[in-house]
Amino acid sequence: MSKYKKFWGFFFSILFLWLALRGIDFYAIPDAILAMDPTYFVLVLLSYTLEMITRTYRWLIIQPAEKMTFKYSFYGLLLTFFFNNILPARAGEFFKPFYYAKKGIADSGETLGTVVLERFFDGVMLITLILISFQTFAQSEMLKQAGIITAVFYALVLVGIILAIFKRNIFELITEKIISILPSKIRNFLKNLISKFVDGLSTIKDFKRLVKIIVSSAFCWASSVLTMWLCLKGFGFGENIIQASFILTVLSISSMIPASPGVLGVYEYLCVFTLTKILGHTENESMAFAIVMHGVQYFYILIFGIIILCLEGIKISEFNPNYEKMKTENEKVKD
Repeated sequence: MSKYKKFWGFFFSILFLWLALRGIDFYAIPDAILAMDPTYFVLVLLSYTLEMITRTYRWLIIQPAEKMTFKYSFYGLLLTFFFNNILPARAGEFFKPFYYAKKGIADSGETLGTVVLERFFDGVMLITLILISFQTFAQSEMLKQAGIITAVFYALVLVGIILAIFKRNIFELITEKIISILPSKIRNFLKNLISKFVDGLSTIKDFKRLVKIIVSSAFCWASSVLTMWLCLKGFGFGENIIQASFILTVLSISSMIPASPGVLGVYEYLCVFTLTKILGHTENESMAFAIVMHGVQYFYILIFGIIILCLEGIKISEFNPNYEKMKTENEKVKD
């Protein structure tokens, strides 16, 4: 992880957090949070658990490795989110390949391909929500532009995936041209990785599996919308499902913005901006909602992530490209 990326990530988080906190009455926030109906808070936790379960089942469909089980699918999902929350630049996305290779379940290169496939279908669902909700609620030019950029990005990903699956020779020719400027050792490593990566995408050729992935992706995002709607109802906002999907869409776009781990600051700003400028709620109520919604997601993942790390006997330091090298050097020093 370059220091450059870390710097800009923390810079944007601080900037957006400052923008979110302007005009907030800090003394009124605790009362605004406590005003949430506790019944809805429990329902939000249950709905978020449902979201994790649906995503776990989807991964079982996407990654058809023989040794893959619900347990390992769930562990891989939660730990990916866990490392996304504690490491910058969404580095947790690389944990699944590391974890499944470590457990002997699937090759890291093939897993990386299925991770891209998973994110692609998330992008398809996100574009669907953009088309549905932005037609009604996107009154901000900034949000409209962000929606267009997101749609274009995933469209380019779609083109790349189609080439990789159906025109593999063209895809590999293009990537080979791109990496040809690199040293031969790195070039050969990447060439092998790209080959395994494309192998991981090959599951989409199975039509039945493709339908299952699309349906399960729809359930994943439906449960996400449900969680958002329940939290809104808990604060008495009265938003409907379409409004909840609009807020979720805006928050999902925030992942495109460089930020510190857990998109701190960016998440709060977009929550406050959307609820106040577009849906007409007060800044204090909006910030209370942002704190609760973000807090549930963050601490749910944090607690389960730590439990899973302990159960699996994995040290956070192991998720480091230089871990094995450092381990070997330490053993030599001891000898």
